[in-house]
Amino acid sequence: MDQPLLDHVIQSADLHQLETLHKKYRAIADDLGRRITKITEKTESARRLRSRRQMEMNNERATKVLEHQHRTGCTRLQACQHVASETGDTPERLMTLARLRWRPWKQAQMIRRRENVGRYAKLGLSNYEIARMLDLSTTTVAKDLAEYKKRAG
Repeated sequence: MDQPLLDHVIQSADLHQLETLHKKYRAIADDLGRRITKITEKTESARRLRSRRQMEMNNERATKVLEHQHRTGCTRLQACQHVASETGDTPERLMTLARLRWRPWKQAQMIRRRENVGRYAKLGLSNYEIARMLDLSTTTVAKDLAEYKKRAG
């Protein structure tokens, strides 16, 4: 309803008619609000689903690259080029996906390294001595030691 028409209706209507109009438009507004909420929830849910699917696809592609590299013994770049010719992706994108792929063994390796650093620190060795023993940089030893202390309490 445009404003001049609405003004005319309000001026010429009695209280009962205005209350009826108010209820009618309130019901319409509530219905619109519910519909908007429903549509928003659907799009958010679809976006999350797309994001999850995309992540799974990326993980599969990265796995393909890493498996190809392990199976054939070629370099990571060559594996990316071979898999790119199969999938239609660019080798650069596959290289990034393979690099970013989560690797549980890598995390376990980090945890073991951190525990070793903590163990040697408890023996009273300096960061420099620990770094020399474990073939790490002193910066890495300092970070691992801080993380170890934080987790140990």
